[in-house]
Amino acid sequence: MGLCYPAQISAAVLRACPDARKLESFEAPTGHYLRFAVPGKLGVDNLEFLIRNEGVGDRGWEGDAKSVNDWLVGCEVCIPS
Repeated sequence: MGLCYPAQISAAVLRACPDARKLESFEAPTGHYLRFAVPGKLGVDNLEFLIRNEGVGDRGWEGDAKSVNDWLVGCEVCIPS
């Protein structure tokens, strides 16, 4: 897998969730931040990405040996309470 760009992730989110709305997209000190509003079963959920484009590296995890040169993108879904 190569570098992840905000436009690629945005396109993937909109393909998977056509009703999603992009709320924020900006460069943060630790990477590029994207936030979408996505309809959920209990209302609107937030789907957040922090794109750091840093290699996974060696975290000392058993499964990392084959992934040292892969890229890591964080994703979090926030469900309203």
